[in-house]
Amino acid sequence: METQKGNVALGLVLLIVAMIFIFVGLPYLVRMLKSNQPLSYRSPSAYVTETAPSLAVQNDWRSQSHYNDSAYKGRVIIVGIGQIGRQSINLSAMPNPNGLVNINGWKITTSRFNDFVIGSGLQLVGFGVAGDIILTAGLPSGDFPKGDNQVKIWAGQSPIAANFRVNKCLGLISGINFDIIPLAGAANYNSCVQARQNDTDFYKEWRVYALSPQLFDPLHDIIQLKDPSGFIVDQYQY
Repeated sequence: METQKGNVALGLVLLIVAMIFIFVGLPYLVRMLKSNQPLSYRSPSAYVTETAPSLAVQNDWRSQSHYNDSAYKGRVIIVGIGQIGRQSINLSAMPNPNGLVNINGWKITTSRFNDFVIGSGLQLVGFGVAGDIILTAGLPSGDFPKGDNQVKIWAGQSPIAANFRVNKCLGLISGINFDIIPLAGAANYNSCVQARQNDTDFYKEWRVYALSPQLFDPLHDIIQLKDPSGFIVDQYQY
């Protein structure tokens, strides 16, 4: 009698196993055969998930791998942005014993708008041709040559259809609004340049124009400055 009960229990177990195979294993086997893929088995360790990084680490671009960083990182920074009148992005070269920094071909990228490449500019408006935009970094003591280390990138069109470097005589050019107060005591632009060109405060910042009416989102954006190879020089987030 007990033997019969044992046989019945064993039969029930085998029946359950067979039903599981029919309803679960058999459809899986058919799908694998139809896809012509070999059956694969993963070790238990394959199902172990990695711990996600903290939100602070995800949001901190400076914690990312250094392969994204430019060799110019720390030499030129995004000082800030302007939104009064029209948008602008302000760059500044930092004190560095290596001196000159050529930013021709550098790129401004944002999370919402098209990339903008910094092109050539006029060192002295009305004299010569456009050339590379070169910043002169100040000495480690913080003694900056005035205007040599600053660039202001504007949305919209240039008043002279070119990037240029501001000088203290520009306000004397008639018919063009440079938003610069005319220098008192000077008759005209050319004579002012001849008389003042060697002044230590003659040159001011560079002005670069993006042509597009908007540079970044007015509420929230991530602005990156990249070198010609696409590596990050600096980033500004607000």
